[in-house]
Amino acid sequence: GGESWRRGAEDDDGDGGGEQVWVAGASMGNQSLVHAQQMDGCWFWVCFPAGPYCYGCYRQQAISQDSFSIDGCCFAFIPLLPIHERWDRLPGTNTFQNHESKDKYSFAGAEDGCACTGPVCRLRISADTNKVAHSQPNQPLPLKTVAPAPAAPGPAADLSALVHGGRVQLLERGTRCGVSIKKIVRGYDGRRKANYIVGHLKGRGANPVTFRVDGAAGSSCLLWVDGDSDQKQLNLAHRQAKANTDVIVWNDTPPKPGVSRWVFHPDGTVSPDPATAAPDTQASAPGLVIGCTDHLVLVPRGDARALYLTASPPGAAAAVEEARKKREIEEHMEKVRKETIEAVLETTATRNKEEVRAKEEEMKKKHEEELKAKEEGMRLDFERRERELKGQVEAERRKAEEAKSAKGREEEAKLMLAAQLSDAESPSIPVAVNKLAGAVKSGIMEMVESKYEAIRLILGSPERSDLRECVGLGGVRCPSP
Repeated sequence: GGESWRRGAEDDDGDGGGEQVWVAGASMGNQSLVHAQQMDGCWFWVCFPAGPYCYGCYRQQAISQDSFSIDGCCFAFIPLLPIHERWDRLPGTNTFQNHESKDKYSFAGAEDGCACTGPVCRLRISADTNKVAHSQPNQPLPLKTVAPAPAAPGPAADLSALVHGGRVQLLERGTRCGVSIKKIVRGYDGRRKANYIVGHLKGRGANPVTFRVDGAAGSSCLLWVDGDSDQKQLNLAHRQAKANTDVIVWNDTPPKPGVSRWVFHPDGTVSPDPATAAPDTQASAPGLVIGCTDHLVLVPRGDARALYLTASPPGAAAAVEEARKKREIEEHMEKVRKETIEAVLETTATRNKEEVRAKEEEMKKKHEEELKAKEEGMRLDFERRERELKGQVEAERRKAEEAKSAKGREEEAKLMLAAQLSDAESPSIPVAVNKLAGAVKSGIMEMVESKYEAIRLILGSPERSDLRECVGLGGVRCPSP
């Protein structure tokens, strides 16, 4: 898990030995880095080229081994201006960044009381009384604590619970308030193709979550939510060991084995194990611990927001078991409530479906009846129109026949009238026949008379004697004319 702040070391010069801490975080194991406490004291500064027109003084105090604050005043062209700044180390370097302006300057050599940071030349005029210990070969640089820390609760210093199967809680220093679950979120991760459960954590909870330690003593461990049916574990979001990264409880469904492992420090703080952090953030993991803002995040070691491990108080296991049973009952009641709601909704949906189906059948039947009535009306109307058309056609046919008959009669009448007119103008056939017969008869008579006259002349008979007598045919009857 890496070295971290350590207590109880003696000063190398044997000055009675106040509390010491090993340099950790960004400066861990690097004797060339300047600890922020080495620059504590009162400083005078002047800005070039403004010279005597821009200068001031301030008191510098370490916040942690990688951060310090400045409080003082500035004389710029006579007016007095207050100064308050915070500077944080860029990991692995002696360059510090202004928290507000984001200016970056190197403070290398400032532990000797003189530093030039850009256009500003700084000179320490007095140092704090706390003495900085000398470096030891092949060891992190030991330093006095920044300020006497309030005594930790008894359970926090007792690490007997930090063994496999032990129950612990994360509490604020000197209180019984600690980490509790603020909200549970369930969802599906399409990238991993897995269902997950995430519990967002908050601090200052009156009923802190109890974690079960999973791991051998002296090594990094897993922290499981004790008595949790979902088997949620304390986890570093996205494995990013960076300041302000969220710390959550998480697992998949079905549960996965441990992912994020944690390192327990003697002072009770907890850091992410570099071995389970993302590769690009492993170097910064030892310098961060679990802390609390409005939710759980990683904070620099020594930060006042850090949380401390403490053994679960007596009766906590029973309370956890009771809470687990209560949670199971609540989950069961919630499950029953959901099943009841689903059953009611299903029954309602079924009833609604039946009502909709009956209404659809009724509407369909009504529509079919309306359609049949409409078809019957159309059929009757068609037949009526057909009869009317047939009647009209028959009337037209009779009218045409009558017109044809009338025309025939008219033609016949015209022919009769023409014949009558013709008869009126010329003799009729009977008359002509009679005339012809009369002419023939007259001709024959004339011929007979002529013959008689010839015979009479020949025979010398009298003019009106009978021909039969003239020829001596007394018994023969001659045809009368």
